[in-house]
Formats: sequence, structure tokens, C-alpha cells
Amino acid sequence: MLRFEAERDDPGSEFMAKARARDAEKKRALDAARARLTAVRYGPGVIDACARVADAFDLVGHRGDLVLGRAARALAAIEGAPMADAGHVARVAKLVLVHRRGRGESGTLPPWTADDDARVARTLPNAEG
Repeated sequence: MLRFEAERDDPGSEFMAKARARDAEKKRALDAARARLTAVRYGPGVIDACARVADAFDLVGHRGDLVLGRAARALAAIEGAPMADAGHVARVAKLVLVHRRGRGESGTLPPWTADDDARVARTLPNAEG
């Protein structure tokens, strides 16, 4: 952060030029993924996988499984895959679920742990993620 602050207004900064180039490259990749997203389908068993993961975390309602599915499709689009599969679901589970679980005694979110990773793996045993 300090380096960014020191160099952001320097028009000759090589550091900032490289950072801007990386940002532009990432933006192109995300724009391309966004364009592909409507063509990405749910692969066989993905809807069921989303529901099973949501159930394994005792989520209330259907929002968790909906967001798992959408996030899996988005990841598939980023990777250029034509279909979201259970591996995509497994890989987005933490991002989707970390804030959807119950709050701890102090009202804060409990940290995501290796046990949570294991719960996803047990729920989706054939997923490569």
C-alpha cells in the first residue's frame, strides 16, 4: 500500500505501468468470461450438488444453493468451460458459504476451517476442485 501511495501519481512509475497492464489484462479476461456466461450450462448433477452442499451446511432457504450454482457457472466461464461441474461447485463453496453460516457467540462470522473444506469434500466426493 505504501508503495502504491508513493508511486500512483508518478507518470513515469514502472511499478504502476506494470500494475495497470495486469489490471487491463484481468479486465479483458473477465469481460470475455462475462460474454461467455450465458452459454455456460449446468452439467449433470450440478443442481443436486449445490443443494447437497447447502444442506451439509444447514443453510435455510434456497439462496445458498442458487448462489452456489451461479458462482460455479461464473467460474466455468472464467475458465472457458462450456459447463459448470461439481468441481466448480467445490471450488466456489468457501466464497459462497463463508458468510452464510451462523454467527459465532460474539456475533462475528466463524472462520472457514479445514473441517469446512472436508465437509465440502465429503458432500462432493467425486468433485475435482
